[in-house]
Amino acid sequence: FAEPAAGAWLIEHYRVFSPAGRSAAVDLLAARPAWQPLLIEAVEQRRIAAADVPPVRRTLLLNHKDAAMKSRAEALFGTSATSSRQQALDAARDGLSLNPDLTRGLAVFQRECAQCHRLRGVGQEIGPPLASVRNRSPEELLIHILDPNREVGPNYVDHAVTLTDGRVLTGLVAHETETGLTLLRAQGVQDQVARRDIDEFVSTGKSLMPEGLEQRLTKQELADVIEALRSP
Repeated sequence: FAEPAAGAWLIEHYRVFSPAGRSAAVDLLAARPAWQPLLIEAVEQRRIAAADVPPVRRTLLLNHKDAAMKSRAEALFGTSATSSRQQALDAARDGLSLNPDLTRGLAVFQRECAQCHRLRGVGQEIGPPLASVRNRSPEELLIHILDPNREVGPNYVDHAVTLTDGRVLTGLVAHETETGLTLLRAQGVQDQVARRDIDEFVSTGKSLMPEGLEQRLTKQELADVIEALRSP
């Protein structure tokens, strides 16, 4: 439904959605130009957390063609990404000295990470395989968790596709042919896009993994989920 009332309904019920539902709602609100002001207003009013808006959507809003929308987006998301990420890392680093718990860590993984990663048979295999991270130090894993855009493999860069009807779809390019492409995003959701319907197709240079997880995880939960990632 393209009517503004549908976008307003998503915001009204946002607080009762699951994490996956919130992610889908933000993606829908950001995809339609008519709904983008509703999203900006909801973040301004703190009905939707700024951290819930993924980097790819922030970038598109920060480069909005409408000067007023761009200015409002800059007020919400314009803080230097490098500076904010380093501050988050510095603030969270002492949590690595806490005693981690594997069981709690697996529960955190299922809640926050399973939409895009698979561990011990749980989750979706969208992001990079996790088998190789077991040999990483807790410090290295903390950096990857809180600053996911510092190092992004070419196969895991998010893309933005603007359609001829004005909608903007984002995701990893899972498959591409001469006539179309398949975008893959959280929860394994796929969008089939015909090339004839594409107005613009660009790489965002960003990871599909969101920034700002330190706002949803305590220091103990970070230590716990790192323990889960490093356990054999």
